[in-house]
Amino acid sequence: MPALPRVLSFDRDTEQDGEVANTSRRTEYYYATVTDLSGAEDALYQYNPRLQYARAHPVNSSLRVERFSTRLVSKGQDHLDGWHFSVGVTYSSLVIEPIENPLSVPASVELSSVDEEKTFERDYLGKPIATKAGQLIQGVTDQVPLTIFSVTKNIPIQFRNWMLTYGRAINQEPVNFSGEPLAPKTLQLARLNVSGIQYLNRIAYRVATLEIAHNPDTWVKKLLNRGTVEINLVKETNSRGRTTWVKRPGPIRDHLGGIVETPMFLDEDGQAIRVDSLGRNVSLARRLNALRSHGSIDAQLKQQLQPRDILTLEFTTKTPRKYLGVLPLS
Repeated sequence: MPALPRVLSFDRDTEQDGEVANTSRRTEYYYATVTDLSGAEDALYQYNPRLQYARAHPVNSSLRVERFSTRLVSKGQDHLDGWHFSVGVTYSSLVIEPIENPLSVPASVELSSVDEEKTFERDYLGKPIATKAGQLIQGVTDQVPLTIFSVTKNIPIQFRNWMLTYGRAINQEPVNFSGEPLAPKTLQLARLNVSGIQYLNRIAYRVATLEIAHNPDTWVKKLLNRGTVEINLVKETNSRGRTTWVKRPGPIRDHLGGIVETPMFLDEDGQAIRVDSLGRNVSLARRLNALRSHGSIDAQLKQQLQPRDILTLEFTTKTPRKYLGVLPLS
């Protein structure tokens, strides 16, 4: 490849600049001389890197070089005088900063929403959805929106362990997507896509796209605390002949001793909710004291439940994992 001609001079030609008609675009001119016509345009472009494409204006950083043009003006009197060019450098606010290292580009986060059908046992005030007789109405569903964060980030080409183990994982710590921190267990890595190897400026990288679903009610499974088995108080005699009341799981029975086949709500002690003759809830401890003192207690299964009677059990079935510092979110 032949050597480029030498640039003998490269000076501002302010007489050609004229007035700036638009603050989003302007052209500045230079008067330059090179030793030879062949390769003159390349030599002039490479002479000053600050005037090359996408480089920022020295005064107004919102403007970047959009176009570098040359026009032959005249030839010198001899080979020492060279070839004279007018050089125009046009700046524009529409030119974006060039990417030198693709791995340094911040993550791009987009937001969308999808509807998901959810089953409800309570209304928005927390009251149970029940008939006038107090029986829970089952199968009430409604559409609720879920927010989807689509995160795109250039990552190194090596496959990481999290790519294989974070499917459906939920966040164990608060995570911030350029706003308010989102609480633990409200985010789930719903989908992951990692591209093949790409190159930019001789740097190899992959593009990772993560779809993270946000559920403000958390991704914890919430089930009603009810069933047909409860903690019963059973009278047993030990090897020394001492009689005690012990806790044993067994079928729920009504006040007549009949087995209840319909699932009943249980209290925090695991017993079916019962009330005394005054309508007051009877705790397991109260039942135990009554049995010890009198051998029996007058209590019946509660039919019309209050909101405080309905307990929810929480089960974390998805693995909580560390998001920050592991997933490419920034």
